[in-house]
Amino acid sequence: MGKVKIIAHRGDSRYFPENRSPAFKSARQKGAHILETDLHRTSDDKVVLNHDDTVDDGFGPIAIRGINSTDFLKLDGTLTFDAFLSRYPKLSCNVDIKDKDPWLVDMTVRTIRKRKAGDRVIVASFYHSNLRYFRRLFPDCRTAMSPREVLFFYFAYKLKIGRNKPFPVGYMQTCESYGPLKIVTPGLIEYAHSRGVEVQPWTINEKKDMVRLINWGVDGIFTDDPGLLAEVLTEMGLNDESE
Repeated sequence: MGKVKIIAHRGDSRYFPENRSPAFKSARQKGAHILETDLHRTSDDKVVLNHDDTVDDGFGPIAIRGINSTDFLKLDGTLTFDAFLSRYPKLSCNVDIKDKDPWLVDMTVRTIRKRKAGDRVIVASFYHSNLRYFRRLFPDCRTAMSPREVLFFYFAYKLKIGRNKPFPVGYMQTCESYGPLKIVTPGLIEYAHSRGVEVQPWTINEKKDMVRLINWGVDGIFTDDPGLLAEVLTEMGLNDESE
C-alpha cells in the first residue's frame, strides 16, 4: 500500500473558516501534505482565495467580482493567490479555478510561474474549457481531470478499454458517485493505477470511509478534517511523521 496524501479541503475547514489563513496554518500543523483552495477574480483584477462567488463583508453577501481586493483583504484571514504561494513555498497545493474565465486561467499561470511553483501545484476546474486552455499555456504543470474526463475515464474502465496505456491526465479527483454511477471502486482504482493515474476522492470526513478508501488503495483523500485523516493513517501505520 502506497503513501496516502492528506489533502486539506480549503484548509482545516472543519474547525476554522474555510480558505482563510488560520485554516491553512492548522492544516499544515496537523500534517496535511497538500493544501486545497479555490480561485476567484476581484473587481480590480486580483486573484483571491474563496470557494463561493460571494463573500460576506459584514453587511451581507457581496459578489467577489463586485468587490475590490483592498476591501476583500480587510476580511479576516483572506489571501491573494500570490500571497498563498509565497506563504507556503515548499508545500504542494491543489487549486480550483472556479470561474469560467480565460483571464483567470491566464493569471493562474502567471502567478504559478512568478512563484516558480509549477512543480508543486495541481490545477483543477469543473470547466473543461479552463483546463484545456491552462494545459495549452502551461503543459508542464499538473492538472486534474475535469468532470467530463472523469466520466470518459470511468466508461473506458467499464468497457475495458485502455488498460496499461498511460492516460494524459494524471489525477482523478472526484466524488465517490455521480447519481447512480458508483465511480470510486477497488476495480476502478486498480485500473487507474494501470494507466498511471492517481485517484483522490472528495470530500471524506468520516473515519470509517477514510479507512475503507485507504484499504481500497486510493492515493489521496480530500477532507475538511486533516487531523482526523492523519490520525487514521498513523493508526494504520501509514503516516510518515518525519515529513
